[in-house]
Amino acid sequence: MIPKESSDRSGPSFCGAISGWHSLVSSSSSSKQLDVETDALPVGGGAMLSEGMLALASLIAYMVLSRNYVFGIPGDPLNPPHSNVASWPTGAALLVSRLLGVQATNIYLTAFFGLVLIVYAITVQALVTRFFRLVAGETWGEGRFRLLGNKHVSTIVGLGIPWGFAVSGSWWALWLYFGGANQLLAGLAIMLISIHLARVRAPTKYSLIPGIFMVVTTLAALVWQTATFVYSVWLYSQGDKSWVLRNVRGGIQADPAYIPVAVFINGVFVVVGAALFFVGLSMAIRLFRSYRSSVVEARAPVAADGGTVEK
Repeated sequence: MIPKESSDRSGPSFCGAISGWHSLVSSSSSSKQLDVETDALPVGGGAMLSEGMLALASLIAYMVLSRNYVFGIPGDPLNPPHSNVASWPTGAALLVSRLLGVQATNIYLTAFFGLVLIVYAITVQALVTRFFRLVAGETWGEGRFRLLGNKHVSTIVGLGIPWGFAVSGSWWALWLYFGGANQLLAGLAIMLISIHLARVRAPTKYSLIPGIFMVVTTLAALVWQTATFVYSVWLYSQGDKSWVLRNVRGGIQADPAYIPVAVFINGVFVVVGAALFFVGLSMAIRLFRSYRSSVVEARAPVAADGGTVEK
């Protein structure tokens, strides 16, 4: 059983190790901004190292806070739990204040890190919206659904969907699926690299083993997370309303009148989780088959003219 505190609250999360989202952005957007191909290594490697430092710094800023500050003191209305939005700038200010030798409550430090968090959120939202518009234009630019490829329509859809998750408080549960889908994409990207290495007769074990680990782990995590939503809906049918309320936030969680909305949201995430799992499993199977065929083709004798020697 997950402790209530950890299940009700999620800590700061930044992609610092491996990210499928970054593989998508780098292949479609960042690559088009490079002057020469050789710039990809310092740009891509430097960006991930920098974000790895951001991830570690964010985790440390959260860890320096006391447990009573994060989760509050039970029964004390003057010490309520603090959200992650408030915890990150407070922890960052506390961390830096020790280095600068100033008071941890320095208003300038807190305001600065609050501004950093806001700018980060706005930048990510702008990037995601632009990327969604790009994908929508390439996917639905022609055909029956070409209206969705329109830049204005795709922008409205790209902003409307996250707005719905935000006002309903279900963004918290969606973030869990984002992590699973993101790392699954990372595993699939590594498998694509393994296929390329196999075709050029290069060693593949250094990418194949991490790729298999990522795919298997994230698919298992998606199954687990989907099962928790199924379990919450099943408990609601048995008269227990606690679990469906743990997966939403804001007014829906506070007002009992919105419990049916919470049940609906949990049901939606059951469908989303199942869809992500089966799509990921299907893509993983295809990639593994492609990898095996690439290995077989690479082992075939090569003729002098570059063709395959027929037996």
